[in-house]
Amino acid sequence: MSECKKLFFFDIDGTIRADETGYIPESTIHSIKKLRENGHKVFINTGRTASNVGEDIRSIGFDGYVFGCGTEVFLNGARIYRKSFDPVFCMKLAKEICLCGASPVYERSDVLLTDGNARVIPAMQELLTQCIKGGASVVDINSAPDTSYDKFVIWYDEQTDMNRFRSLIEGKFAYIDRGYGFAEMIPAECSKAYGMEKILCELGASSDDAVAFGDSLNDAEMLSFAGVGIAMGGAEALYPYADCVTKELNDNGIEFALKKNGWI
Repeated sequence: MSECKKLFFFDIDGTIRADETGYIPESTIHSIKKLRENGHKVFINTGRTASNVGEDIRSIGFDGYVFGCGTEVFLNGARIYRKSFDPVFCMKLAKEICLCGASPVYERSDVLLTDGNARVIPAMQELLTQCIKGGASVVDINSAPDTSYDKFVIWYDEQTDMNRFRSLIEGKFAYIDRGYGFAEMIPAECSKAYGMEKILCELGASSDDAVAFGDSLNDAEMLSFAGVGIAMGGAEALYPYADCVTKELNDNGIEFALKKNGWI
C-alpha cells in the first residue's frame, strides 16, 4: 500500500458517537468523508454486532466494518470472517449464567438475545432500550429458533456470583470489565485487533498502514496494534495504549487529530 494512504479504524460509542446523547459532531462526519475523498480507506471497528449499528453510522460511508470486537468482518460489502458458537453450547451457558445472578444480553449479527429467566439490572434495561430505539431487533433466547450468539455482555452487582461466572467462561471468552458493573465477553481468539488484521491481510497492508481511534478498554488491542493509535480526550484508562491523545468527542477530537497529522 502507498505510504501516503492509510486505513482508518474508528470505534463508535464515545469516539464517533456520544454515549449518552447519540450526538455525532458534524466535523466528524465531514472529516471521515474527506478521508475517503483523499484516497484513504475508512472502517468501523466496534464492539456492537451488525444488528446494533444503525443508519446514523452507516450513512456516513465506510469501506468496511469490524463488528462484535472482531467476531464478524465485512470488506466492500462482503463478509470475510464470522465467529459464532454452537446453539446447544450457547443455551447451556445462558442457563448457567442465570444461576450466577448476572443480567446478560447475547449478541449476534442479526439480533440481540435477552433472557427472560435472568435478573434484570436497571442499567441493562436502559441500554437495551437505547439499542431498540436505534433499530436493533431483540428476542428472548428461551423462545428463539436459533440460540447461537457471537459474544455477550453482562451487568453485575453485589448479588452476582462473579467467581462462578468467571469460571464458566474461562478459556472460551476473554473478559473485559468496562466499569460501573458492566462487562463484555469476546471469543478468546477475537479482538478488535484481530478483525483489523483480517482486513489488512485482504488488502495487502500492514499494521503500519493502520490508524485507530478509540475511547475504552476494548479498544486497547486495536490502538496497540495500529501503526498510530489515538485515544479520545478524557479516556484516561486508554492513554497507556495510545501513541497520542486528541481532544474530546464534543470538542471535535477526530477532526483535530486528522488535521494535525495532515490526513485531511
